[in-house]
Amino acid sequence: MESGRTAAQIPFEVDLVEGRNDFKYMKVAEKALELHGLGMTYRAIAMRLGVDHFTARKAVRWADAIRDGKKSP
Repeated sequence: MESGRTAAQIPFEVDLVEGRNDFKYMKVAEKALELHGLGMTYRAIAMRLGVDHFTARKAVRWADAIRDGKKSP
């Protein structure tokens, strides 16, 4: 009778990439913060940058936290 393999016995390989992931909100954050500073709404920013309004909001909040030193880039 053959024994089954456990997860620990299955070979697994992963290519590690240096640096951080650049998510969409990170890519548009600087421009989103600039537009928000001009008084644009998240929906207007989203339309301008080609993202949804949740991503625009997250980008503004993330960029604001970076600027205030609460998070590192």
